[in-house]
Amino acid sequence: ETDGTYPVTLTVKRNGNVLSQKTEDKTVVAFSGHTYYVSSVSGSDSNNGTSPTTPFATYKKGIDTLFAQNVNGGAGRQVLFKRGETFTNDFSYAGSGGSIFGNKVGPYMIGAYGTGAKPIIQTVGSNVSPLGLNTTTKDVRVVDIEFRGPTGGSFADIYPAGQHYLFFRSKSSLLHRGLSNGSQRKTDNLLVDSEFTNHGDYEIY
Repeated sequence: ETDGTYPVTLTVKRNGNVLSQKTEDKTVVAFSGHTYYVSSVSGSDSNNGTSPTTPFATYKKGIDTLFAQNVNGGAGRQVLFKRGETFTNDFSYAGSGGSIFGNKVGPYMIGAYGTGAKPIIQTVGSNVSPLGLNTTTKDVRVVDIEFRGPTGGSFADIYPAGQHYLFFRSKSSLLHRGLSNGSQRKTDNLLVDSEFTNHGDYEIY
């Protein structure tokens, strides 16, 4: 996103009637950190992934690199998927009782590069969660990404159980649950201009 100071307005409505409205100026700071690129068409997981000309190829390689313990000094990393491309994922990032990614503090960003439609993360198989984050993980942003599931596959969820998460201009459909953190839900996560539709159980749980 472009850095700068922007007016942000929060409007609370009930039955179409405005109950309350507040506007504040918010300063956006440009991302500073390490960026990795992924292209299912031109990439290879043997590449270094550090430029659009040497991208990784798979969703798993991108996500594993994003949350790796000791890659280029730790936090402050983003992985960008090529717009207009589809990335198949059959690996589950959340198992019984939670996620494999814990004790992580960002900023981490999962986003897009290039032009065209949002990159599609296509989950295949049952019990496959394309994104699972532990209660100890903080500050993860998902921007301009579309998650698709295997038509309601059992326990195929997006599972963000930690704090300070942002889902912005993103979408999920056909999973078991669109956004699921159940009893681990927090109060400081934001969904902005995002869509969760046609899931097997809940859209948001």
